Amino acid sequence: MSVVFITGGCANTGLATAKLFASKGWDVAVSSRDSKSSLATTEMLKKEYGINAKHYVLELGDTDSIMKAFKQVYADFGRLDCFVANAAHLGIGMGTFSTDV
Repeated sequence: MSVVFITGGCANTGLATAKLFASKGWDVAVSSRDSKSSLATTEMLKKEYGINAKHYVLELGDTDSIMKAFKQVYADFGRLDCFVANAAHLGIGMGTFSTDV
């Protein structure tokens, strides 16, 4: 099964993207700053599309939060086939980083 991770995947464009991937049989990981909305989204995706879905609280302004979320996605799904950077963050005051997650 293919796995997609969508930031800001609980509303608007992110939610539409999550539904599209789920309708194609992909397992879906979504993130949000709001655990309540991300949990509701994953429950809806599992019920409506019969796929595996997980939610993650993610603050894009916090590098540790980003690393923790990606590591947890790999731990939960064992793979990551597609990443959709949908959540908005201007990145002001942030450096760049890379990792071997």
